[in-house]
Amino acid sequence: MFRQRILELYSSAPISNQASFDGFVFRKLAEKELVEAEFCRPRLKLFRDRMSQGFDVFGYVSDEGTLAYYMWLCLGRKINWAPWALGAQIEVPSSSGYIFDCKTDTPYRNKGLYKAALKEGRRLCYQANCEMALIDVVPSNEPAVRAIKAAGFQMKSRIAVTKFGPLYKTTQDNKSRYSLGHCSYILD
Repeated sequence: MFRQRILELYSSAPISNQASFDGFVFRKLAEKELVEAEFCRPRLKLFRDRMSQGFDVFGYVSDEGTLAYYMWLCLGRKINWAPWALGAQIEVPSSSGYIFDCKTDTPYRNKGLYKAALKEGRRLCYQANCEMALIDVVPSNEPAVRAIKAAGFQMKSRIAVTKFGPLYKTTQDNKSRYSLGHCSYILD
């Protein structure tokens, strides 16, 4: 069985200034807020697993207390994990922050929350003394690519993970590597 996943990796220097967004507060989220948000419920088991592994989830909450957006962050520690890459593993350097699995609830889309949250992610990376903020995206997700670029990120590399049964081929910046049973690469 042949499957392939292509991602673009973007990077940016952390920033110190806060990105405000009228009518919303950006903050660390509690499990209760994820449980109460209907758009999060299908993924609660995964979210609980991430929390138990020490990942942080942040988001925008409206003035009425409704969760409108969430993003996961790995700040300044190494992880080996890449759920999107057909079972591949990545290593995020301890000097970097990694923003992943971002989602805006449908009624709040196209209002600029994602771009503002990415700027907040860069600020959190700054506060954690990270040297770089990283995010990846599927190139076909054009609205996300536009928001990532507008938030100050620049494309760093293109990563393709191809799986042929138990064999992986990982290509990053025209350098390929093959592995059996699993693959890994470093986001640096």
